[in-house]
Amino acid sequence: MATDLAGGRGAVLALARELRHAMSARMETTQEALNAYDHVAGDRFDRAAEFLRVVQRADSVYELSSQEALECFRERIETEGW
Repeated sequence: MATDLAGGRGAVLALARELRHAMSARMETTQEALNAYDHVAGDRFDRAAEFLRVVQRADSVYELSSQEALECFRERIETEGW
C-alpha cells in the first residue's frame, strides 16, 4: 500500500509539473506576442494578425497538453480511488 501511495504521489507530481510547464510556455509565448503588438508603431494590422495567430497556436498547444494531463489525473482518481 505504501508503495502504491508513493507511486501515485509521484504520478500526481509529474502531471502537475507537465501542466505547469504547459501553462508557463503559453504565458511566455503570449506575453512576447503581446509586447511586440503593444510596441509597434504606425499601422498595427500585420502585428495584430500575428498576435492573434500566436495566441491561437499557444492556446491550442496548451489545450492539448492540459487535456492530456487532466485526463491522466482523472483516470488515476477513478482507478486508484483517491
